[in-house]
Amino acid sequence: MSKESLIEQIRNGLKSEILKGSYDVTVVSESASLIVLRITLNVFSQNTNLDLRLEEGVINSMNVEKEKKFVEGVLKTLFIQVTAAFYENFDCLAEYKFDQDRDLVLVSDFPGCRFCGLADNVTFDDKAHALPASTGNKFILSDYECDYCNYEFGRTIDDHFGRWSNWQRTLFRIRGNRGVPAFSLKGGHIRLEDDQTEIQLSDEITITFSEDLNEATLEWKNLTYIPSQVRKCFYKMALALMPDSELAFFQEIQSFINPRNNIRRIH
Repeated sequence: MSKESLIEQIRNGLKSEILKGSYDVTVVSESASLIVLRITLNVFSQNTNLDLRLEEGVINSMNVEKEKKFVEGVLKTLFIQVTAAFYENFDCLAEYKFDQDRDLVLVSDFPGCRFCGLADNVTFDDKAHALPASTGNKFILSDYECDYCNYEFGRTIDDHFGRWSNWQRTLFRIRGNRGVPAFSLKGGHIRLEDDQTEIQLSDEITITFSEDLNEATLEWKNLTYIPSQVRKCFYKMALALMPDSELAFFQEIQSFINPRNNIRRIH
């Protein structure tokens, strides 16, 4: 295994990590027997550095499996450092404790709907999830989302979020209202159950094999979605979990996602 190959594998690992950020991998120093690599990762506007001191002989003796485990260890160490940096630089605004035996219903001191602002001529009869059910949330609800907003969010931003996140929820077995979703495209699908995995290939779901690396690569096209609707869904999740004391700072976001502001008028 060469130095260049190891650096490339680290970069590929950083690229594929769920926690996104800008990154760089550089050689700080190099001698006949020792190489020092520096990984710089910028997440949450904070730089995290990790220096790796590697003997040339250790790198050369790595096979594919050892290299894979080494890179996994590097990514785990970085994740721990980034998590620590997050808690050092950000404050916790709210903390909720719940169990899976009963619902946690978030309440507000302000009357009316948090998302459209109406208090009169609106109803609050339907179950309103603070986070979409597609994320696996079955228990965290709110009492400040009116039935109109609940319905409109469900058919718009929640739907686009579901399409955007469909393949992740399939691969990570995130159970929604109907269990783990299948990821389906024209003529093909990926379905993961507790005891089996079913993949039906098509023009939009393909698989290639590498005999050298002894691995298979599965590729697919994502479902269509509107990015601005996905962004609104994330904003809505944040507003749903936010304590009353913070709402005044996010009035523009409230107006941006307000379903009543997006009604098309026909003249």
